[in-house]
Amino acid sequence: MIPEAKNQRHRASRRLAVALAAWLLPGAVQAGVFAEFRYTTVVAAAVNADRIGWIDDQDGVTSLWTRLGTGGAPQIVARSGRDDGAPLGDLSLAASGRWIAWRTGEASPAAGRTANPADLVAGPQSTIWVAAPGGAPCHVAAGDSPRLAHLANRIAFLRAGDLWMADLSPSCADTRRSARLALHLRNPLSGIVWSPRDDAIAFVVHRGSYGFNGAYSLIGVFHPGSDRSVWIAPAFERDTAPSWSPDGKQIAFLRVAGVSYEHAAARAWDAPARFQVMIGDVATGVAHTVWSSPGADADFRQWHEPTTPPLRWLDAHHLLLYSEHEGWLHFYRIDLANGALTDLTPGKCEADYGDATSDGTALYVSSNCKDAMQRSLYRIDTHSGAKTLLTPENGVFTNPAVFSGGVALRAAQKGEPQTIAVWASGKFSVVEANPPDDATGVTVQPVHFAADDGTSIEGQLFLPPQRAQQRLPAIVFVHGGPERQMLTDSHASEFYGRYFWMNRHLAMHGYAVLSVNYRSGVGSGRDFRRAANAGPFGASEYGDVLAGARYLQARDDVDKARIGIWGQSWGGYLTALALARNSDIFKAGVDLCGVHDHAFGTADVGSTVHDFGVEPSQADLALHSSPIADVDRWRSPVLIVSGDDDPEVPVEESVDLAARLKERGVDVEELLFPDELHSFVLNRTWDTVYDRSRDFFDRKLAGGVNKPAEAR
Repeated sequence: MIPEAKNQRHRASRRLAVALAAWLLPGAVQAGVFAEFRYTTVVAAAVNADRIGWIDDQDGVTSLWTRLGTGGAPQIVARSGRDDGAPLGDLSLAASGRWIAWRTGEASPAAGRTANPADLVAGPQSTIWVAAPGGAPCHVAAGDSPRLAHLANRIAFLRAGDLWMADLSPSCADTRRSARLALHLRNPLSGIVWSPRDDAIAFVVHRGSYGFNGAYSLIGVFHPGSDRSVWIAPAFERDTAPSWSPDGKQIAFLRVAGVSYEHAAARAWDAPARFQVMIGDVATGVAHTVWSSPGADADFRQWHEPTTPPLRWLDAHHLLLYSEHEGWLHFYRIDLANGALTDLTPGKCEADYGDATSDGTALYVSSNCKDAMQRSLYRIDTHSGAKTLLTPENGVFTNPAVFSGGVALRAAQKGEPQTIAVWASGKFSVVEANPPDDATGVTVQPVHFAADDGTSIEGQLFLPPQRAQQRLPAIVFVHGGPERQMLTDSHASEFYGRYFWMNRHLAMHGYAVLSVNYRSGVGSGRDFRRAANAGPFGASEYGDVLAGARYLQARDDVDKARIGIWGQSWGGYLTALALARNSDIFKAGVDLCGVHDHAFGTADVGSTVHDFGVEPSQADLALHSSPIADVDRWRSPVLIVSGDDDPEVPVEESVDLAARLKERGVDVEELLFPDELHSFVLNRTWDTVYDRSRDFFDRKLAGGVNKPAEAR
């Protein structure tokens, strides 16, 4: 996106800056691999105004920007240090465009506590901020999940699960003084949504002592100034995703069956269930069913991304439903007059993120219908279904956010991280081009290879720009989730955007890197994601990872005796499984925050973070689907990495594996980040992860041939 001459000037100036820092600052070190990494983490827009906002992450600092959607110079609103453990997030714009709200700080697994990965003495705090475009930031109060009213000068947010509110004023002191507790219930609130007239807030409360997010959940309505809340058709079900009707008199929501004690744990992991689309009357609390799924079609994907509500009103007579009841994630229009469904994104492909205009006549959708390993942006007429492609041929275009004159989005091409772009006046344009990096010569090729059962598995192959005569050492990368999909042009989440970046730099360093989209991942339909016997129920997806390694072994440019593997979370699990079962193929591995014992915690239905949905009766199967079952066969060296404030995978999983391997004389290296989270917060953590991983592969896999001369 930037001319090569400018690339060279930028690189030269960056190297000069690093050299000066090394000379002027005692102990200064070379800039890390993420020095040129800038990623737009979130995009927001004022649906009724010409105003957009976005947050960039670069060099350990997160920055909030705004500008007119249709053009103009970006204005900085706020900056906060990621490397201080207080990145910006939860961006919200009022529909009127008058106000911008955001949060600083990261949540911790300990209830009511903010994470402190930087180990600051005082520690960061999760706080709510607001600003008017062009105005100074105002610190409102401690809290998270800010939600600006559509037109009124008011903000709602959560603090320790309670609903708080504040009145927005040109005087920051007056705004802070107005912050007050609005509603306290015995369980934490979530999913707060303002009514169209800003006179009420809908919310979700999860209740029950077992199962994912409780055994059941309720939808309530709170009117500011009232002395009590109102429940919408309370029942022994899981109600979620409230959406207000245009007149503010009704709420549409999804209802899924409640969780039985018998199956509480199993329900926690992508468990199929029937669901209903309901509409409730706010005045009476009475609800009726609009549409029922034909089968067990609700699971985690029904609540895909925070920016893509699974249900919303298009207008007074139609709803927009995000569902995969026909096998693929599509957007559907529901006609309230007769309950008829119209598929707005047909085909054996997946709709991803979406946003609609305020009048409901147009839907902007990112999807992989054009290319399975990319994302394109389309404008869809919600009445006729007519579809128009808005973005260039190749790239990853996601997170559409509608403003009055067009749509803002995140965009990436040619391996660059996602950045802010707009489509307005019939034209697509990038607002901020990314800085260049030193891996621009790496090629990323989409590839396909066959698993043992003949299933075609997709992947992305990263190759160095210049290849020596000798065969390359190779690394298999396995994503986490497992409900993820790696793409050929960056990624739609910063977490995997960083791994894409590191895979490119490993290739620049002389490795062939194959990223494998194994079964139980997304992007290829429900049957692919709900692969039989996956994870703790048989680890069937490992066969796809093994097929990837065999694909590399068969390539003429790869040394089949020097193949490694790495991945984080579920990718760490598959990395450990590969080293335990096939040290003959995988000669070294980096296991980041991996799951190593699926049977751990199966007797406790509340320990869903430990057991990933395994019932007590399946403990033996889960054990034999885990790396520790084959730990006696493990021969290859491993670098085990984890943060110890991890809310997703307990650090004890890594402690246990390291102890078992050391007892058996396996070559184990350790990298522990005290107080870091599962999705590493600090930029310097990411730099260290790359540096240590590359050094480990150089020593254990490449024999030092790729190391810089000064490091040999």
